[in-house]
Amino acid sequence: MERALPELQSKQVLLGLIVIAVLLAGNLRGVRQAGQLFAAPTYLFLLAMGILVIGGLVQAAGRGFATVPPPHISVTAVLGPLLILRHERWRGDMRGAQPVTIKGYQ
Repeated sequence: MERALPELQSKQVLLGLIVIAVLLAGNLRGVRQAGQLFAAPTYLFLLAMGILVIGGLVQAAGRGFATVPPPHISVTAVLGPLLILRHERWRGDMRGAQPVTIKGYQ
């Protein structure tokens, strides 16, 4: 939220508490009332997904459904994050196993 809406940075805790309160109020009600409360956001999400799909189809139809070549991705852009994740995984394994594998450790 910091980058998308920087003006709400100071109200982050308040907004989080409001969201938690709405979810709590919805879940404390009966099943029927909770279903009615959460139906509107669900329908809005489905509407947004429908608009996204229709927009993609209109864009594809505009270019005659011709295939678009994929963008060029460098090897470092793919392997860099994988190597970092592998390194972090290895470090985590070593921290947990190191006291067990050292002889005479007490």
